[in-house]
Amino acid sequence: MSGRANGHASSPPPRPPLDMGTAGGLPAGNGEPDAGAIGAELRALSCAYVATLTRQLGELRELLAQLSECKDDSLLRAAERLAHRIAGTAGTFGHHQVSALAQDIESVLGLSVTPQGSQKLAAAVERLKTLCELLANEA
Repeated sequence: MSGRANGHASSPPPRPPLDMGTAGGLPAGNGEPDAGAIGAELRALSCAYVATLTRQLGELRELLAQLSECKDDSLLRAAERLAHRIAGTAGTFGHHQVSALAQDIESVLGLSVTPQGSQKLAAAVERLKTLCELLANEA
């Protein structure tokens, strides 16, 4: 009969008050956000994003290499979804050139990939790789 006392449901224990210190950019004693903490968190998120982007770019290149050997709809859709995800997250982090290139890749993958489309894909992926390297150097 745990959770019950005298046949009645017991209420959960009270929670401790929230720590409203400066951790996480919460307001300091003067009610203003801690800009230094916020900036540090944004830089950490940006560095983590660049690492994720580098990994995703590797995955995209691998999918495109597999597609060049074997035209498989599941590979094509996986590459298209990954390009879509890269486009969205890059835009969220303010990397609009990366986002635009990923959208171009997604668009080409949404069509049947022709030899001309394959050349466009290869060029866009190389530009994306260069931008990713520049972002990694800035981080």
